[in-house]
Amino acid sequence: MKRILIMLAAILITVGVADARRKKEVSGTITDGVYQDNRFGFKLTVHSNWQARMKKDEDNFRLVLTQKNYGIPPDYRSAQDYTYIPRLVIYADTSSMSPNDMLDSLRSSTFKSKQKKEILSEFEFLNQPDIIPKDKKMPQIGGKSGLVWKGESKYVKEIQESQASNAGMRVYGAYSGNVIIVKSDAGIMLVMHLMCEHNFHDDVYAEVATMLNSLAFTPISKDDSE
Repeated sequence: MKRILIMLAAILITVGVADARRKKEVSGTITDGVYQDNRFGFKLTVHSNWQARMKKDEDNFRLVLTQKNYGIPPDYRSAQDYTYIPRLVIYADTSSMSPNDMLDSLRSSTFKSKQKKEILSEFEFLNQPDIIPKDKKMPQIGGKSGLVWKGESKYVKEIQESQASNAGMRVYGAYSGNVIIVKSDAGIMLVMHLMCEHNFHDDVYAEVATMLNSLAFTPISKDDSE
């Protein structure tokens, strides 16, 4: 009886360790600044000014990047927490859509799907009111035909000037946002979302562009993708 109890305890410990390992599985690896995705086979070099956070491996959101040293609008100098920290989110999935069709579906006021709902849960800019489209380009990204769309959304905020003061002020500003889409020959579509304060968009996007320039799709074996 004692031996049986010991064996059961060992089994429970083994199962617990296995479950813990599964819970800790993330979307990829980062080695020497290069992110390699486990499931979708793409890689890119993370800019040194960006902090990378990998998502769970079963999640279609693969990587979230936030800028470390970011610009602060002049009106926020005494209330820096009101600044939106530049954020790049990378979503991946297989898709039969073209990059242009994917963008149209995300921006449509009538199109609905489970995938769209999932994407918009993390793509904050597309949930902003009164978005003004600014630009759409079709560059090569990772050696594939890509799409880069840009928009702008103005805002008005009532902010407290400082923690030591009850005085408030009204700030007029704007967010800039990008949706970046690229599809591999194997039908894997990356949909990326960038949002930042409008004042600093050009500088922020210049750093993002270096990461896009490093993007590459690498073959994944069946065993690796399971």
